Amino acid sequence: MKATFQLTLLLEEEEVALFNTQLANDTSIDPASGLRIWEFEPTPVMSTYIVAWAIGESPLSYSVKYACPLFHHSCLSASFALAAISVTW
Repeated sequence: MKATFQLTLLLEEEEVALFNTQLANDTSIDPASGLRIWEFEPTPVMSTYIVAWAIGESPLSYSVKYACPLFHHSCLSASFALAAISVTW
């Protein structure tokens, strides 16, 4: 089955999110509470099993070559994985 997906999330100020597409809008709904709405671009028609999103703390770093965000809690293992993949590719 294939479909088009569009994701809208309510996030706290310190959170970031990743989705299959680029961020379209980042709207602050209440500056006092730090809540904001993130709206992502619609996906192209795609298989339902590859839809993915993640929410977490601001990334510590980002590997553009492999499009891999490194969050604070996974930095060591992700850094190792990126180093390993660069040797094998």
